[in-house]
Amino acid sequence: MNRQLIPWTIAFAVLCGAAPASAQGLNFGVRAGASTDPDQFYFGAHVETPAIVDRVHLRPNLEIGFGDNATLIAVNIEAVYRIPLRRSPWTVYAGGGRPSIITISMTTVAPMPAAASTSSAASSTIRGCSSR
Repeated sequence: MNRQLIPWTIAFAVLCGAAPASAQGLNFGVRAGASTDPDQFYFGAHVETPAIVDRVHLRPNLEIGFGDNATLIAVNIEAVYRIPLRRSPWTVYAGGGRPSIITISMTTVAPMPAAASTSSAASSTIRGCSSR
């Protein structure tokens, strides 16, 4: 396992908690999508808590992005507002979060091959749909 990935894996495990998901009413899910700046495809996993207030859920997650000569690892804590669609198993959601901890490893090819890595804090926005 990549040594840089170990702290992120530990952080995600702490965010998820050690108790069984069924005892806490947590829902686990996967995510995938595309991002800009850098232009990447990403995938990851999240844990969604029961509603903390009407239709608002916390969703800590870990994402890994590839593309644009960079690899991005992000740990996010987001809040999402869920809107169930009538007579449908689908729900739309929107939200965002802070803090996000992001590590980017970049490789350049021209004029000389080089590699660099940086970490920073940021905020995030999210929107999408999911089935119940």
